[in-house]
Amino acid sequence: MRNRLCLKIILFIFILLINFKNTLPANTANYNPFVSEIMSRPYPRLMGNQWCVSPSGEFVGDNHYELMYFVVNHLDYIALNRVGGGMNDLFLDFHQSTQDPAKGLLKTRNDIYNNAAQVGRRVYVLAYQNMSDVWYYQSIQSFPNENFWFKPERHNVGTWDYFEYYNYWLYDQNNQIVTYPWGNYTNAQRRFWNPGIPEAREYWAQHAKGIVDKGFDGIFSDNWLRSGFNSQDIINVQAGWNETGRRFKQLAPDKILIGNSPPYPIFDSRDICMLEDRINTDQEGDESVQAYLNYSDGAKALNQVCQDTFFDESKGDFVKFRIPMVLLTDNIFGISTSTKQGNKLISSYGQYLVKLGKVGYPEGSRYRADGILQRNFTNGKVLMNDTQSTKTIYLPPSTYKDIDGNEIRTVVLEPFCGMVLKKID
Repeated sequence: MRNRLCLKIILFIFILLINFKNTLPANTANYNPFVSEIMSRPYPRLMGNQWCVSPSGEFVGDNHYELMYFVVNHLDYIALNRVGGGMNDLFLDFHQSTQDPAKGLLKTRNDIYNNAAQVGRRVYVLAYQNMSDVWYYQSIQSFPNENFWFKPERHNVGTWDYFEYYNYWLYDQNNQIVTYPWGNYTNAQRRFWNPGIPEAREYWAQHAKGIVDKGFDGIFSDNWLRSGFNSQDIINVQAGWNETGRRFKQLAPDKILIGNSPPYPIFDSRDICMLEDRINTDQEGDESVQAYLNYSDGAKALNQVCQDTFFDESKGDFVKFRIPMVLLTDNIFGISTSTKQGNKLISSYGQYLVKLGKVGYPEGSRYRADGILQRNFTNGKVLMNDTQSTKTIYLPPSTYKDIDGNEIRTVVLEPFCGMVLKKID
């Protein structure tokens, strides 16, 4: 009798542990400490993708105060670009971009920190520093009176000047300098630097460390390209970018490193990879629903978090497609202040995100039921019709509501449309 009772108690405890485990956040044990904390937060986790900041330290492209309020109250982290004043400081060479607490990105970072603390939140702030190419105007020749804060060999020079002096440019098989492959650029405007040169890698890593030493939580490094650039040794170039990231992580081990490209085995030094609008309502190809899910799952094999960024509205409806897709995964959702089509975040999508709030933690992985993809959360549910047929889903009574608080019993989903539901309390 006693043995049976003990067995029942053990079985009961085991079931409790299983159920408890299923309600926990995603496993974050091996992530960077900051990333691990972000991943412990309820879904969806939101980030600001490359929000532009002026030399005076205010958001560009929309109402500064509205954007600041949204950041402080709703974002988990944000990556800031320094723009304006005659150039976009892609390498963050100007002293006023990241070194002066009364200007540029550092002022914005301080404002975010202070305002977030007042509402009991922690918003991580990263600085954008390009990885692969250098603009011609990162030069003392273009800005003779500018203070270039990072002074190799104590000279007031920009990144362009440094790479030009030592000829650290990347050359193709025809002995031509490789330029950024998109847009109408010439050799005189935008050039790749050669990450196969140890001194060039060290320059980038030390430059990035000097930025985060001012109090930023990490670096958003753009253009870890998988293809599209003309080099005689693409694999070694990619390995060089990865080694540059690795060196930065040695210098600043607790800081976040975002590398903008999908998960790719050769890029294993990043904390966060990025799917930049790499999704569409297609059945096939690299932007298909299945490819998106494969990318998202593949990031885990590299011990990286996958960030899905929304900018191009032609890649699927924000509410009916993009948000449901990101919730089918453990991805973080990145949003820009305005879309490629010119629609503003606050006026177009901000109110939806505020109403949506959080759906809690996943109770398991995504699954297919009633012919569609679904995922259950502690405080909600996501439905996604990834087929070319309209689907009707019947839900149990008194269980789910829409974001306006109306009970939902029947959901009709058109092809490649989804819906996020909240649980009725």
